[in-house]
Amino acid sequence: MNVTDPDSRRMKGNRRYIQGYNAQAVVNEQQIVIAAEITTAAGDFSHLRPMLTAALKELANRKFS
Repeated sequence: MNVTDPDSRRMKGNRRYIQGYNAQAVVNEQQIVIAAEITTAAGDFSHLRPMLTAALKELANRKFS
């Protein structure tokens, strides 16, 4: 348990467990972030569809000149 950040969770990192968060980001070709999310759920694969949906929604809401 982390007393300075009680919202963080133990997650499996590279060969060990770390205390922290799982961050996801979707970027365009120029590496500009279109959608981002931070969660305490460890798995990455379950975040793919929601992140793609959020990115498509953000792109649909943008007005291009």
